[in-house]
Amino acid sequence: MDGKLQPNFKYELKNTPCKIVMSGERVCVHEHSVCKKFPNDPLLETLKVESYVGSPTISPNGDLIGILVLADDKPMLNNEQLSPTIEFLAQRITAEYERYNIEQGLHKIIEKRTKELEASNAYLRRSVEELELAKRELEYKHRTDSLTHVHTREWFTDLAMAQLKMAKRNQYPLSLLFIDLDYFKKINDTYGHTTGDIVLEEVAARIKRCVRETDILGRFGGEEFILLSPYTDSRKSIQLAERIKNGVSSIPIQAFNNDISITTSIGIAASDIDVCELENLIEHADAALYRAKDSGRNTCVLYN
Repeated sequence: MDGKLQPNFKYELKNTPCKIVMSGERVCVHEHSVCKKFPNDPLLETLKVESYVGSPTISPNGDLIGILVLADDKPMLNNEQLSPTIEFLAQRITAEYERYNIEQGLHKIIEKRTKELEASNAYLRRSVEELELAKRELEYKHRTDSLTHVHTREWFTDLAMAQLKMAKRNQYPLSLLFIDLDYFKKINDTYGHTTGDIVLEEVAARIKRCVRETDILGRFGGEEFILLSPYTDSRKSIQLAERIKNGVSSIPIQAFNNDISITTSIGIAASDIDVCELENLIEHADAALYRAKDSGRNTCVLYN
């Protein structure tokens, strides 16, 4: 109206030309005097409509979408192109309406599929994270003794084998120490296995404080620990063993209000020039450990 868009409103179509258009006529044309033909249509009178052309917009399945109306306050005389033009425009509106519906339908499908893919991706990410976590936990359990938090026997062996290869290739000495807790069975029998576990955990922590980061410490079994120390000859290996022995027995271990004194026997196998195989070093250190026990325990013995 007056070249301006008007707000939407409800309008009773009874006794209006629009009602005729909606009833099924393809195009409804009133070139003049439309107000006189529809005297009960107050909107025509209000807008001073003189001529009217209306065409229904019908979907491909036959549903009425709406109507396209062209109204003027002047007569539309001798306009042969008016009817086909308005019909064409109505068809274009129908086509655009259908295109819009298809587009919206596609958007909904795409949105749904996108959400499904996002949910699937999130599930896959969680699955991968859970698998990675499970893998790390398995690796940790394979590599780390759950009680003492030092290397397991299997992982110690893998690391020691790699270190021996490097020592052979680069010709540097290394030493292997067997560390056994003296009379540990008596601690378990006297105080119980829970206290024994506390003692093992504390001894492992004390040993770790005595060694370097490059040293490889593992729990060989029970109350026995094994240590491979690269760049350590026979002289240095004895010093290392004494440091560990004194570090372990320095102060009693407290467990459930009990002060438990603990000592260690240590067997040493040093490879100063020709690097031995791991099994030879273990065999030699084990033999030296038995000699340490036979010597009264709480001592260190170098295999020779």
